[in-house]
Amino acid sequence: MPRRKYIEDLKSLAGEQGIPNISGIEAGQDDGTFVFELDTIHTDSPVTFIAQVWPDVSDYPSDHTFKLYTEDDSTPESLLQRLSRLEDRKGLTVRVYLILLSSTLQVVDTDELEYEDPDDEEVDEGHDDIYDDSDGKDRSSQSPATRRLSRAFDDIHVNSEYQNRIGSDLHALKDAGFRVGYTGALLSGERCHVIASIRVARLGISDEAMVAWNLHRSEYLVLLLYFPSGYRAFEDLSRLSTQQRSHVFDLRVGLCKRYKPDDEEIINVFSATAAKAGDDPARIIRNCFISKPIEEMLRTRLFTLVSVRQNCGFPCSWDLAQHGYNLLSTAPVGQSLDYHTLADSLHETPPLDLSEKHLPAIILRDHLSSPKSQLSLPLLVMQCLVRHLVLCTSHCMICWKTLNTELEAIKPYVCDAPLCLYQYLQFGFGPSIEEEIVKQPFVVDLLISFCYSRALYNKLQDFPSGLNLRVPNPQTYERGTEQMHDWRKKMPYEAKLDLASWTLSLEPKDSNRLKENHWIVLCIQGRGEFVRHCRVVNVADPNRVQLAEPPIIENDPIIPLSGPLGTENDPVVIDPRRSNARETGTSKGCNPLKVKFALYDHNFDDIPEHYKRLSLLRMMDLIPPVLEMRKHLLESRSTIAQWTNRLPPASIQILRWIIVSCRACIFQVDNLIGGEEKKGGENEERLLGMPGWLQFRFAMGAPDKEQRFLDQVEKVSERLQLNHKTFFAWHGSPVENWHSIIREGLHYNSVVNGRAYGDGCYHSLDFNVSQTYANVHRSHVDGPKFNSPSWTRSALHIRSAMSLNQIVNAPQEFVSSSPHLVVQHVDWIQTRYLFVRGVGNIPGFTANGIEKSPDQVFEQDPLRTPAGEIARVVIPYSAVHRAEKFIRTSSPGTSAGKKQKNGNSRYARTQWEEDSEASENEDQVVAGIDQPEDMMRYEPGKLNAKDLPLIVPPEYATPSASKSLMRDLRETVDLQKLTVHHALGWTVSEDLRDDDFNLYQWIVELHSFPLALPLAHDMKKWDIQSIVLEMRFAEDYPFSPPFIRVIRPRFLPFAQGGGGHVTAGGAICMELLTQSGWSSANSIESILLQVRMAIMSLEPRPARLHGTVGDYSAGEAVEAYRRACMIHGWKPPPSFEKIFMASYRESARGYATAGASRPMTPKEVPGAFKE
Repeated sequence: MPRRKYIEDLKSLAGEQGIPNISGIEAGQDDGTFVFELDTIHTDSPVTFIAQVWPDVSDYPSDHTFKLYTEDDSTPESLLQRLSRLEDRKGLTVRVYLILLSSTLQVVDTDELEYEDPDDEEVDEGHDDIYDDSDGKDRSSQSPATRRLSRAFDDIHVNSEYQNRIGSDLHALKDAGFRVGYTGALLSGERCHVIASIRVARLGISDEAMVAWNLHRSEYLVLLLYFPSGYRAFEDLSRLSTQQRSHVFDLRVGLCKRYKPDDEEIINVFSATAAKAGDDPARIIRNCFISKPIEEMLRTRLFTLVSVRQNCGFPCSWDLAQHGYNLLSTAPVGQSLDYHTLADSLHETPPLDLSEKHLPAIILRDHLSSPKSQLSLPLLVMQCLVRHLVLCTSHCMICWKTLNTELEAIKPYVCDAPLCLYQYLQFGFGPSIEEEIVKQPFVVDLLISFCYSRALYNKLQDFPSGLNLRVPNPQTYERGTEQMHDWRKKMPYEAKLDLASWTLSLEPKDSNRLKENHWIVLCIQGRGEFVRHCRVVNVADPNRVQLAEPPIIENDPIIPLSGPLGTENDPVVIDPRRSNARETGTSKGCNPLKVKFALYDHNFDDIPEHYKRLSLLRMMDLIPPVLEMRKHLLESRSTIAQWTNRLPPASIQILRWIIVSCRACIFQVDNLIGGEEKKGGENEERLLGMPGWLQFRFAMGAPDKEQRFLDQVEKVSERLQLNHKTFFAWHGSPVENWHSIIREGLHYNSVVNGRAYGDGCYHSLDFNVSQTYANVHRSHVDGPKFNSPSWTRSALHIRSAMSLNQIVNAPQEFVSSSPHLVVQHVDWIQTRYLFVRGVGNIPGFTANGIEKSPDQVFEQDPLRTPAGEIARVVIPYSAVHRAEKFIRTSSPGTSAGKKQKNGNSRYARTQWEEDSEASENEDQVVAGIDQPEDMMRYEPGKLNAKDLPLIVPPEYATPSASKSLMRDLRETVDLQKLTVHHALGWTVSEDLRDDDFNLYQWIVELHSFPLALPLAHDMKKWDIQSIVLEMRFAEDYPFSPPFIRVIRPRFLPFAQGGGGHVTAGGAICMELLTQSGWSSANSIESILLQVRMAIMSLEPRPARLHGTVGDYSAGEAVEAYRRACMIHGWKPPPSFEKIFMASYRESARGYATAGASRPMTPKEVPGAFKE
């Protein structure tokens, strides 16, 4: 109901504080009105406004507008005129309307700002205090060198020159391969947004990086440019300072399922409080993994980077420009670098090597590669964005300098500068630790455990430096052969603790040592003693300090919790099984306990290295179990940092550092989430043969490491004519080494277990051999003694860890192949799985459960199949990465590097197969049309099921093929819903049947052809709006290609002057659709795109229509397909014949009769079933 929606929207804004300059939102006295206060520097006090839904609430929230009134006569007329411009906007919710009012007010308020005249030499370029307009003083006496910022921009003349510049900038963006959109009054010089986007699949990012960066191929990377007072050209904005630009230009980077979000979504993104997302999840804009750091970089650096690139006098890349920016920003005070000096410095800096990065062309294109009289602002920002995103692991996320290329990682991070690490963690630029804890609790447990073991064995070399961590004196914890009660002597302060109220009575000399929110460590004395870490809550009385009661933690790693406390006449017993220590003391007459305590008063950076490890161990001991943290986050809906009484700030920062600094991609395979089984039964991705081990998907190396690995697979398999291109093998290493491995990758820069068989990464096909190396532990730990080598709060209690890696199948070229596999080429190895084993019971995990054999198995080299703990390792096909599927067994004699007609190798094509995605749609902003005039019109929904040869689902259908087809159909239909018809150029008709859709037969229309094509001329002449295709799938899809044929219209045969890769029988003549050219990694979208491009091809001759009436029969297409395969030497799929045998057998009840061609019987198909 409209009225109910209006009332709910208004109630949701009660007490709203997040919309700048607007407060006091409440319902008005009259129906359909609401009242709010608007704060502006143009008036001495907030102005009360009344807004009315016009003409009636019944039109809300689609066809209504808002009328705005005020009874304050002192309101400036200029303000009222500016706010009244929103009265014509229809369909705005109350929240969006107020956000727009607020943004309009911010534009008006810039009247009080000045900008520096670049032509006035007396102006100090570093002077920024002109922005302080909060005092409301008259500035008429200021220097004539200053001008009003808004006056300069209000002088914009909306004329043909202004509009042509907008068109030129946006067309440059479109011509570079990006999709373009806009909202607002772009051509009228008013508030507007420019949208630039690109499908993530086109960025050439590997699937491992997609997972690690939480990207999805079907999403769009979206850049939103906001101009609150009208579009500004690059040259206009470049003359302003960063702070001045912030008033007239802003940007956001995100991910969206639509290439062009709607106006309300965009407004929410730029508002101070994000509006609640609607019911349609496809319309939600979410942050990408580096949205915050890259937005900050674009705002503060872009214009300087462009200036550096333009003025260096030689081709300067974005990477060198970043180095130049850092040189400029770090120049000593009083010294300045001119561009000549800067160019000399940059000449000595080697640029980032992109020769082996396998980047698609759209990433390498550069708007600044040649001199231009004017630059397109949207294109510059977008090209800078996509380049830095794709190459993010090569740069520091704060200072953006190029990182050491010897250390490859799949996740972005920062350089060695402590300030960069501090900013990265402090500003929340890394991944959300709360999200990681909730979604992958056992991965977080794994990371903490690896770091703990590394520090425990004195191997930890990298520390969270520069974070200003405050920790207790680590010597407080150090214990050698002394008795437990002697080490408390190292605590410097004494006090008395009331255990019933947790009040600490201090000595007079110590009364001012404690401040609120400080943390201390207490040693409570008696005939027994225990240690607790507490937060100071209240210091109103400096002699009696209130502490937050600490939780009692089971299995305290420092000192046992049990033992009598207090005095002999008034004993207090601490029971570790009780959650509230207050309940364990006597309620009356409990004497205060003598305690000693130490402050968190040491800077972690100033501690000697040995004690840094010890301090890290103690701070990690205070981190609660991950499942407990997960439960708290889900129940409290808060952050870890808000759990103030449970975790010291140092422990929180260390936890964040552990999670953020992991540069590998690790995902839990087992169906455990928070200690409970997921719904859905057996886990289809779990490898068989390792029943007692937790399994994780595991990827390391740079984002292009997968591509380099595939390159090596192709080169070696082609050179050696391999039947099996790769094999899997084990790599074992002690637990304390894995913290380093997941950060640095597998290499052989240091010797751990010796190199008796040469330099390289050691592997074995025998599980027991690798486990021997994984279980190697030193007999003792240098330094303090501990009861356990594992993190004390871990649910995993890891004792052993091993990885299963995929390796190029050329052991004869290894450094050694017996008794160990020693691989010297790092690019010949790709990590795939991580296995860990602990002690005790892992919640929700059955160590010795019965393993269920999968329906489909990934075929391995029978001579080199790794042995698991109880049997040979079996890899379910559903668990295999799409690149692994491609490099499965090849038939002998098939060239591994065989090219398709488009010039790309089969495996490479799968990575950026959408490079040719058209941008000809409603994002032709300046033209102002929904569809280009030079394109055929298409109206969906005109197909008639009675005129089509529809069949029922075949008897040969298999669960695995049906599952794959169901997934592909869902993705295809979703894509159609999110993209306009003419932008795709094809449509899959899923609503032709009254009964269930036959997954094994799809009807597809190709349409929206350019009018310049001879094919389009013929179609228009014969009043045909689309080419109707049939796709049939076999029982082993996606291992075999679909059969695609034309149903109608009939094409002119090649022998009669036709073309377009359509055979005389209607079959599509493409190697892609044969077993010789097929790859299971091909998507339906890429298949239809390539078929459409083949039909549109003008070489060797363009496609033309025959002009006769009548459909192609299936028999004609089968014969033509077989003939084409024979002529070109292509291999038909093994299941090809079975498709049509089943089709004919079921045709009696499956075909529609009215107007459909009679199906041929198997005997009528010429040569269809002959060997």
